[in-house]
Amino acid sequence: MTPSKIVGVFGSMRKNGNSDWMLNTLLNSAEKEGAEVQRVFLRDLKFEQCNGCDTCEVTGKCAIKDDMQTLYPKLIEANLIVVACPNYFKNVNGLTKTFIDRTNALLRKERQLKKKYAIGLLVGGEELEDTQHCEDALARFFKGHKMNTLLMLKVRADRKGEASQITGLENKLNEIGAKMGCGDKAFFESNRWKVGGLT
Repeated sequence: MTPSKIVGVFGSMRKNGNSDWMLNTLLNSAEKEGAEVQRVFLRDLKFEQCNGCDTCEVTGKCAIKDDMQTLYPKLIEANLIVVACPNYFKNVNGLTKTFIDRTNALLRKERQLKKKYAIGLLVGGEELEDTQHCEDALARFFKGHKMNTLLMLKVRADRKGEASQITGLENKLNEIGAKMGCGDKAFFESNRWKVGGLT
């Protein structure tokens, strides 16, 4: 396979927090292997919640004119989408959920993200089982778009910097990033939602 075209979606409101570190580590490794990477920081975008107008069901396009309009083409052009988000009250945080809801425009008329590859990175300060609902929500988002989920990795970390102290995590992220960056055929063909958790 050729090197990947990757969009990394940073879902946390906390700049340079644990989920930011995880995704950046992954993407940096992928870039070193020749991947084309675009980083999207949801906290820097101005976008509204889905208002349920159902315009996208008819036109295939979202009627709300905000920063999501600049993100849609990036998602459509990518062949791999990585979403990193924190666990808030046993679910994805509100910013990530609003992003998920607004991608409804990409599936109502035709599934424009179908068959793209997806990876989810999740961070929670509680026990890993408390992050399960967060993982399920992100997995269902990928499944709803009929994407190929390669990996869902959740870790337990709370304060800034805690994720980077987890034994083996940085090496694991670098390894995954390198494989997805160079388009490692075995990685893309053999991985299908391998659930993993580290503390």
